[in-house]
Parts: sequence; structure tokens; C-alpha cells
Amino acid sequence: MSNKTIGVLGLGIIGGVWARHYHAAGVLAGAWNRTAQPDFPKWTATPLAVAQASDIVQIVVADPPAVRTLLAQVLPALGPGKVVVQSSTIDPKSSDEFYTAVTATGARYLEAPFTGSKPAAEQKQVVYYVGGDASTVADMDAMLGLVSLVRLHIGDHRQA
Repeated sequence: MSNKTIGVLGLGIIGGVWARHYHAAGVLAGAWNRTAQPDFPKWTATPLAVAQASDIVQIVVADPPAVRTLLAQVLPALGPGKVVVQSSTIDPKSSDEFYTAVTATGARYLEAPFTGSKPAAEQKQVVYYVGGDASTVADMDAMLGLVSLVRLHIGDHRQA
């Protein structure tokens, strides 16, 4: 993870907590939310600008349509060396769609849904169920460890 930065798209109940943890750790490159929060640490005006500033983009939004909308905006900034960590609750078909779109740019993709509430997120006690190739999972373990207690690799992106 050395010298890697992360951007968070979606600063709701969980995403906002995680972004603050990343900021405290000195790795947050950008943060964005549909409802503007210009006083938020590392606030960035657009999802594209977050992706341009970050090595890793973590998406924490409501549903597949919201993920789809964000990916359409960040795809131009993705490519080799970038990773998308998708932590929204989505279905396997959407996961396949997002995996295909991201990896077509040369970037890597992980599904990382989680269990845990706001208090668990505040205490870094969430559990991630990570889906993706083993090398990407290993590469992202330290970063995700900044906001979680456990990261379980459970198979490919569709299995998470």
C-alpha cells in the first residue's frame, strides 16, 4: 500500500466515517458526495476529480443505478495502476457489468460489501467480504484495514 491514496465517492452514514478515517491516516486524496459537503476533508468538486487524484476509488452509495452513474463519470480517469473498490449493496449482474467496465480501462476491481453499522464503522469494527482476484485483494488489505477489523476474501467479484 506504500504511498497509495484513496478517494471516497459517497459520504453518507458509512462512507463519511471511512473517509474521515482515511484522512486521519493521511491517505485520503479526495471525497465527493451527491449533496455537496465543501467543508468535508479533501472535498473534491466532481467524481472525476476524485478518481484523477486517487490511486484507489472506493464507492459507497445506495444502489446499482447510483454506482452506474458514478462509474460513467470516473471511467475516463481509470487505467493501469488504479483500483475501484465497490462497497455498495448490489446484485451479481450489476457486479459483472461494473467489473467489465472498470477492467476494460486496465484498472482493477474489487467488490467489498461489509457488515457493520455506523458505530462499528466509527470504531473500525466492520467486516468486509471481499470479492476479486487474490493479488488485488492482497494489495488492498492494508488500505481497507485502516477502516475495518476483518477482510474476508470469499472468491471472485460476483461472490461478494
